[in-house]
Amino acid sequence: MSFQIDQSGKIEDTAKNTVIAFSNDIQASVFISKKTKRQVQEAFRYHGEISFFIDQIFALAVFYLISDFIIEQKITIDLEYPGRDKFITRLINEHLKSHNKPPHDISFGRIGSKPKVHYAAKDVFDNKIKPTKILTLKQILDKQKDRWALKRVSFNPGRRSGPGPVRTSISKKHKKSR
Repeated sequence: MSFQIDQSGKIEDTAKNTVIAFSNDIQASVFISKKTKRQVQEAFRYHGEISFFIDQIFALAVFYLISDFIIEQKITIDLEYPGRDKFITRLINEHLKSHNKPPHDISFGRIGSKPKVHYAAKDVFDNKIKPTKILTLKQILDKQKDRWALKRVSFNPGRRSGPGPVRTSISKKHKKSR
């Protein structure tokens, strides 16, 4: 079976709510309030990971949306954040694996504004229908606390650590300042 996922209200727009929905024969949606997004954004800023805020929240919302699937599905996500699709897919799969859920065939592509999934997300965004799930601040931060705890105790060889290149100690004649 194949599902499409769409978003209404960008995650980075903290003045608006965000809805991420899927549609096929069935429909479901995840709702994140603007207040929750601002609080989460502040937590990411505090931990120095503000650049990952959008990717992490988007991946987490998609995870909560598809977490009830018991068998592998083909999922097409609307290309909301070009260039970040591999990272977002990896984050979704990490969440699925940590909860012993089956991996899914996730791809990104343009869905457009005509499919049913667009209206599934838009109707919740416009308060015409109620969302299936509402993500709370606690749910989001509980998933992030593990990552932030690991960040404090682990060494990341991808980043430079230490003082930088060693400078030679050969003295040069300096001009006296006036």
